[in-house]
Amino acid sequence: MIGIDYGVISNESLCGPRSDPAYFQFFRDLNYKLFGEKAHVLIVIRKPSDFLRSIYLQSIHKGEIIKVEDFFLKNKDYKNIDQEKLRKKSTWLLEDFSYDHLINLYKQKFKNVTICKFEEVFDLNFLNKILELEDTYISDLKQKNSKTVLNKSFSSSAVKLSFFLEKNLNKFGMSLLKKDSISNYTSHNKFIKLIKNNITYKKIISNIYDKIIPYKQYDIDYSKLNFFDIDKADKDYKNLSF
Repeated sequence: MIGIDYGVISNESLCGPRSDPAYFQFFRDLNYKLFGEKAHVLIVIRKPSDFLRSIYLQSIHKGEIIKVEDFFLKNKDYKNIDQEKLRKKSTWLLEDFSYDHLINLYKQKFKNVTICKFEEVFDLNFLNKILELEDTYISDLKQKNSKTVLNKSFSSSAVKLSFFLEKNLNKFGMSLLKKDSISNYTSHNKFIKLIKNNITYKKIISNIYDKIIPYKQYDIDYSKLNFFDIDKADKDYKNLSF
């Protein structure tokens, strides 16, 4: 979001918590009130199969161990969850997921909307559509970004391990959730703070487990989500051009 005298605000949640389609219109209206119609909106979209895998694994990273079919919901099932449970439970309205819908919502309100595919982000060509920057400056940014190491998501075996641990921890009234871990232990001791910042479930998996067990990408089993055509969604994404 470009606005407020050329300030730049960037956050995945600007279109809704966890980019959940259930919040698209509400957050569009909220952004309009906050930034005004003259703000330049940049929407970065990603191949749906990659994006949905990332969204789901974010919950697993946090220790919210939930089955795919309980996380991604139909409109009817999503609406049947009362608001109090909705705040406590990780769910995502998959049936309403549509990039066309999201883009059209913003184009209805904002004069300037730029769309960029995730694969093209590091080309930085979208910057010329938003800001007046010199070519040499953009070239320097490209060189710096080429060295950027992206976070690796949980592997297929790490997801299985998470469900195994959660099932057995639950027997003792425990959970992988952060609220049940050392991360919520308050202390001013520097050593304790160091432990809190570095001993998280995600970091244990990334820094230890993944170095021992061969990495195999986790893929969502869409046979359990037969109300959503992932092949069509990926094909539509591939054919999108801006």
